[in-house]
Amino acid sequence: MGAIIFVRSGPGTGFYEVGRTIAHVLNIEITNNPLDLLRRDTVLFVGSIYGSTIPLLFSTALRKKVVLYVTAEGPFNPGIRKFLVNNRVLVVTPSMYSARELIGQGMAVHKVVPHGIDTCELPVLTHNNPSQPYIRILSIAGTDVYKVLGARYLLRAFARSKYLTRNSHLILKVPSSYARHFKELANNLGIHGKVDIISGYLSKSDLYTLMGNADLYVHASLSDAFGLPIIESMAMGTPVVTLNAPPWNEIVNDNVGFLVRVKGEAILNYRPPYRVRIPDLRDLVKVLEDAVSQVSTSLRRRVRDYGINQFNAHKLYQAFKFLVEK
Repeated sequence: MGAIIFVRSGPGTGFYEVGRTIAHVLNIEITNNPLDLLRRDTVLFVGSIYGSTIPLLFSTALRKKVVLYVTAEGPFNPGIRKFLVNNRVLVVTPSMYSARELIGQGMAVHKVVPHGIDTCELPVLTHNNPSQPYIRILSIAGTDVYKVLGARYLLRAFARSKYLTRNSHLILKVPSSYARHFKELANNLGIHGKVDIISGYLSKSDLYTLMGNADLYVHASLSDAFGLPIIESMAMGTPVVTLNAPPWNEIVNDNVGFLVRVKGEAILNYRPPYRVRIPDLRDLVKVLEDAVSQVSTSLRRRVRDYGINQFNAHKLYQAFKFLVEK
């Protein structure tokens, strides 16, 4: 009967892209239709447990082998935690941060497997553009409140620095529903001429091209279980600015990126709850200025080599082959 990957969200979402890459590496089927689970003995769930509760209950009731590649960005629901323990679900997380969140709440984590990049999908770009008058800073924001808040911090930091507004240009990719919000914020901060707001769907190839054509990528999210855009940017040779806290500093170090001091954290009581980190705004300004001044061809080459070697999906996802076949 074999194995199947289940992702509740559809194509274009981060979870689906992770599942699709695993499916490609292992040469197994991927679906977001719960009825397809009837045809397989082993199910690998990818994503947030909160969106997959019913298919998970369904699979365990049919006594299927279940592997859960789960994200955890804060406190876990006690009922779901008890269910996973009682049904002996194999739990895998993408970061030590997620693993510690779950272990601290009484759950067993079988393995930590970082997200990976399918290197076969990476476009080839050149970065020789001596006439470019400024450094291009890219950031991508989603609809989650902690991503929107992070993008707002980034715009405020950018507006505070005459060095940044003189020597760099900010490109902010946002969902269409937030485009007007961020355009108005840029206008209110007096930086509308220094910020490009782009919205709408981008294919995977277009997204990689956008990342590769940037000189810096700022991962402004205040909460994550991993941070897929970070490794996507690094695989394209684009250095990353992110917070100096897990899980981000599990991925980025001072040799290949720039880390921003965190001044505090809080729990957002959504479903699920999220643990958010609050950046030190002054340090964010300073780190952005340092990053803009240090962009170079040699840094980009070092970042690309690191990203491809450390986060190669064809190596990392072999761990799932063992789990679904044993």
